[in-house]
Amino acid sequence: MRQELQVTVSSPVCKPDIKIASAWDTTRNKRVPILRHQDQTFRLLNVFPKSQSKEVSFIWWNLTDNLGKTCLLLKGSKSHSIWEKVRLDEIIDDASLPWNTADAASSNLVRAALLLLQAVYAEVDYFFGTRHAELFEKDVVRVLQRENFPQSDARDLVRQLLKVDPLIAAHLVVWQEHHLSILLQKVYELALEFFSNDTFMARVFSALEDLPVPEQIAFTDWLVEQFPDDKVWKLPQRDISKL
Repeated sequence: MRQELQVTVSSPVCKPDIKIASAWDTTRNKRVPILRHQDQTFRLLNVFPKSQSKEVSFIWWNLTDNLGKTCLLLKGSKSHSIWEKVRLDEIIDDASLPWNTADAASSNLVRAALLLLQAVYAEVDYFFGTRHAELFEKDVVRVLQRENFPQSDARDLVRQLLKVDPLIAAHLVVWQEHHLSILLQKVYELALEFFSNDTFMARVFSALEDLPVPEQIAFTDWLVEQFPDDKVWKLPQRDISKL
């Protein structure tokens, strides 16, 4: 059965009948983003850049028309994603996951942190090219492995965190706030190694404009609490007229 929704996945989904969360997929033995729509549950199959719009439509058409699967196509301003309907017995809610999520950072904080991570990655790619972007990716993998981040053993996870829309990527991990703090500290240090100064900061912070203003304020306030000495992630002056 074919189903299509057109929403902007690069910003929080505001439709009341769409909710993106995460769960443990028993068929894949890993944590996956899930989407609930009209009392149906879908798990993420794949995310594609917007430039592959035609290919995504063909894949979705093949899944629904030729293979008879119930899939949902989510079209966004920056990327498209395909979700497959799953049975409830195939997934386990976060409350039953085999690790503690009680102290997990909010998805809003994770999403904002990933926006900064992705923005730095994009800056490295733009100014230094693909080879250096790949080096940055490997450096992030080493950081997560060295600091013993949960669910960070696969390079594929880092690749997704760098390229998948933060709204979805935020549900790929269960991190506590100290994990986010460590990640941002290390990402800042890596950026300094590439740029030799902090001129990248203003451009990177502009990525937060994808978030609603309350989330921007909440995250920047949290960032100041994490790095109070103003030596790491120094915030640009807020233009109150734009809030």
